[in-house]
Amino acid sequence: MTSKYDLQFLLRKLLSKKLCCFQILSDEEIETQLKEAAVISMGTEVSDLDLSNIKELCDQVLALSEYRAQLYDYLKSRMNTIAPNLTALVGELVGARLIAHGGSLLNLAKQPGSTIQILGAEKVCLPVDG
Repeated sequence: MTSKYDLQFLLRKLLSKKLCCFQILSDEEIETQLKEAAVISMGTEVSDLDLSNIKELCDQVLALSEYRAQLYDYLKSRMNTIAPNLTALVGELVGARLIAHGGSLLNLAKQPGSTIQILGAEKVCLPVDG
């Protein structure tokens, strides 16, 4: 029997994997587990105070998401202006991380290719999928 805590555990597990709603719904196993847990779960009524806090948190998450999109657009425009070749090779985000780790675009340009390769091996700049 699935309890409210099992449902919370399942949701935390899904959130820790950083899956979006579409990824959750496209995975039939996860979708089935969620539906079973939701049907059997013994939930309680949500008070007005809790509901207002949840709505406020949702608003904050949406605002942060919009801000992140704005920052990414800004980064994209700046990287295309400042380092178009680097951006074309490795992308905006990795290029910005390489420049930041190198100290400046000029310092990064002075480094040999083997040094830049080591930066990726150290996982300083490259995102890890997992």
